Amino acid sequence: MKEIINSHFFEANTTHIKDILEAMERLRKEFPTHFFVPSTEEELQHIIVNKHGFVLLIEIKGQLAGGVIVMYPNENNHYLSNHDYAECAIVDSIFLEPQFRGQSIAQYLMKAALERLDKIPYIYASVAIDNIPSQKLFQRNGFKIYEQKKLYNNYDRYVFLLEKDNQHAL
Repeated sequence: MKEIINSHFFEANTTHIKDILEAMERLRKEFPTHFFVPSTEEELQHIIVNKHGFVLLIEIKGQLAGGVIVMYPNENNHYLSNHDYAECAIVDSIFLEPQFRGQSIAQYLMKAALERLDKIPYIYASVAIDNIPSQKLFQRNGFKIYEQKKLYNNYDRYVFLLEKDNQHAL
């Protein structure tokens, strides 16, 4: 993985929730409602505190540049998959501050998340139909469009799936 100069890469804890929410609020104002769906404080608490996923963050030159949020679905939160929730993860969000876009940082975050999910056979994500940069990011990392579905206030989205070939695993 390409090293990003003057960066600090780490797993979020509860002290980072406020910063994550502030970054997401800025993005919510920048993008149409269907394009970017920000996480709530409750969702982040569930992921970070209850260990129902993880959040990886990157700071560049002391500023939060972005992050990736991954959820482990359960019987109550399994809206993307047709597979057993115990075998799935959901890349819920990848977010970057505007000044850090176009520098391969999203790719760096995606690769780091996928490395942590190496034993999970089915990894899902949903992307707005008109969010071409995110679609390309997922496709570059082996995700394929699984289906088109109405999500988040009935908006059309692509559900992407990375299905690992576990038949050849040792």
